[in-house]
Amino acid sequence: MSQRPILLVEDNPDDRDLALRALAKCRPGFPVVPLSSGAEVISYLQGSCLAGGSSPCPSFVLLDLKMPQVDGLEVLRRVRGEQGLPRIPIIVMTCSTERRDIAAAYALGANSYLTKPVEYGRFVDLLDSVCRYWLDLNLPTP
Repeated sequence: MSQRPILLVEDNPDDRDLALRALAKCRPGFPVVPLSSGAEVISYLQGSCLAGGSSPCPSFVLLDLKMPQVDGLEVLRRVRGEQGLPRIPIIVMTCSTERRDIAAAYALGANSYLTKPVEYGRFVDLLDSVCRYWLDLNLPTP
């Protein structure tokens, strides 16, 4: 069976490229699907995880919180409310340390809430820990 990809949802092209480089460093060759908006992730999940989907359902989602139009909280609200979607791990990865953002993300079904470190080496270490947990240690939902 082929590896289910990591879904990376980040609207800022520089942050998205940085995350892609960090993921490639800690998981060389692992498939990553980069998306730039909340609407794209909802569409991708509906097209991949529902019966007859055209793409593989992701292993987990790395979701930016602060995006225009459909933000990360709205993505959580829609994905967790979608009938038929499996319980895909969603890890919020954002710069916000606001208590209300953290509380709202968890209330809407986020599995984890991480703040992006400024230093690249720490960012690679963070993503390596996330991958190790969600890809190696955590058993997927049947």
